[in-house]
Amino acid sequence: MSEKYAVGVDVGGSSTKSAIYRLDGRVVGAGVHHYQPRQPSTGVAEYDADELLRAVDSSIAQAVRAATIDPAKVVAVTADSMISGTVGLAEDSSPTTAYTTTLDTRFNSVLEDMLGAHEPRIRELVGSGTPVIAAKVAWYRDTDPRAFDRTRVFVTAGGLVGRHLAGLAAAECFIDPTVLWAVGLSDTRSSSWSKELTTKLGVPASLLPRIVPSTTVVGGLSDQVAQATGLRAGTPVVAGCGDQMAGFLGAGILREHRLGDSAGTYVVVGRRVPSFEPDPAGRFDVVPSALGDGFTQQAVVAMGGGFTKQWFDDRIGGGTASLEAAAAQVGIGSDGAIFVPHFGGQSTPSRPWVRGAWLGLEWGHGKPHLARSVMEAMAFEIAIAAQSMGALTDATTEIVGYGGGARSAVASQIKADVTGLNYSSLGDIAPASLAAAMIGAIATGDLDGLDDVTAATAPVRQTFTPRSGHTDTYRRYLADYRDAVELAASFRRIERTPANPTEGSRL
Repeated sequence: MSEKYAVGVDVGGSSTKSAIYRLDGRVVGAGVHHYQPRQPSTGVAEYDADELLRAVDSSIAQAVRAATIDPAKVVAVTADSMISGTVGLAEDSSPTTAYTTTLDTRFNSVLEDMLGAHEPRIRELVGSGTPVIAAKVAWYRDTDPRAFDRTRVFVTAGGLVGRHLAGLAAAECFIDPTVLWAVGLSDTRSSSWSKELTTKLGVPASLLPRIVPSTTVVGGLSDQVAQATGLRAGTPVVAGCGDQMAGFLGAGILREHRLGDSAGTYVVVGRRVPSFEPDPAGRFDVVPSALGDGFTQQAVVAMGGGFTKQWFDDRIGGGTASLEAAAAQVGIGSDGAIFVPHFGGQSTPSRPWVRGAWLGLEWGHGKPHLARSVMEAMAFEIAIAAQSMGALTDATTEIVGYGGGARSAVASQIKADVTGLNYSSLGDIAPASLAAAMIGAIATGDLDGLDDVTAATAPVRQTFTPRSGHTDTYRRYLADYRDAVELAASFRRIERTPANPTEGSRL
C-alpha cells in the first residue's frame, strides 16, 4: 500500500491546494496556488476560469516536485471543488462566461422568482431548495443572450477542472451527485435531470452535463496536463465530489453520533442519514454520499462565514488573537449585542435577500462585544440546524469541528455551551484533498474504504464540554437571536446595479 499514491486537488474560494498521499493517508508532497474573486463593484464576485485551471496545474506541479516519487506509482488524480458556481463552455471548451459563486448576488432576483414559484417541488425532487446554478444559467439567458447562445454546456468547478485534467470535449463534461443540490434541476433519487424542473425553470437539459457517480473514472490525464505537472499521461482521472462532502469525509464526520461543523469559508453543519428525505421546511438539504452509501443532511448556516470573519478583522480590526482574548472576558450574550451573519443571503431556509446586521448596540459596547457576538451568532446557527435535524435530542451526539474557526478555543466553547453538546475540535485541518485522493484510490480498486485512513489522520485535538448554567442562559438568548434574524429578513435593501453580466467581466 505504501508504494502507491493518489493525488487530491482541493479547488476552493481563495486557493487551490493539491497534495500527494500514500494510501495510508500520509502526505508526501503538497502545493498551493492562491487567487481571489474579482469584486469591482457591489454584488459582483467572479473568477477567471483559465486562472482557476492554471492554479490546478501549478499546485499539482508543486506537490510533484516536493514528493519526489515515481509518477508511475500514482493510481489516480481526483478533485473536490467549490460547489455553488457555474461557468459556460463553448463547443471548443473555451469559457463563454466568468465563473461565479453565491458570493455574486446579481442572480438573486432570478433565484427569488424561482423559489417563489416552485420551491416546494424543487425541494421534493432535488433535496434542496437552493437552485443557485439554475438561477445563474437563467440569468445569463435573460441578460447576455450572446454568451448563452455560444454555450454548449454549463459546468461546476468540479466539471471545469475534471474536463481540463482529462482533456474532455465539452459534450463529455460531467457533474457528480454531491453537487446536484446547488443546481436545482435534478431528480436526485434517480440521479438524473428532471424534465419537469428543467421545463419549469427554463433551463434546457441539453446545456447540462452528464451525471456520473463520484467514483467514476472519467478519463486519463491529458498530455498537456502531464507536461505541466510532472505526472504521467494517462493516469486515471476520477470524477470526485463537492468540497463540502470531501471535507466531511476526510474529517471522519459521517459516522454515527457525529454532527460535523465545517468552520471554514462556508459554515456548514452536517450528519449522515440512511435515506433521502427532504425537509419541507427548508431547514436543511439532503445530499447523496460520494461513496454511494447513504445521504448527508447539511445546513449552510452562514454563506461566506470565513469571509465575514476576515471582513471583521480587516474593517473593524484588533487582530484575531487580541480580540479572542477580549471576547473571552465579555459576558454571555455579548451584553445584548446580537449579530446576524447573513451578509450574502441565507441558505437554509433559502432567503437570498437577507443581509447582515448588528442589533442592540449601546455606547458601552466595543470591539470585544462585537467579536463575541460574531462567535455567538455562528453557534446559534449551528444550534438551530442541529435542532432541525433532531441532533440535540440525542445525548450521545458530539459536534466535530474543523477548519479555521475550529482553532478558536473561545468560539469552540461557545458552540458547546449554546448547543449543550460536546464540541470536539480537529483544529485547522484541510481534509478535503485527502478525501478526494482516497476517493480516487477507491475508484481504481486500490483502497477499500476511508474509515481507517481518517481515524489515523484526523484525531481530536481538544474537546469542549458544555457548562450547564451557560447552556440554560443561551437557550433563552436563542429566541432573541431568532427574532433578530427574522427582523433582518423583513428588511429588503434597495436594489443596486449592475444588472449587466458584463459589468466587471473581462469575457
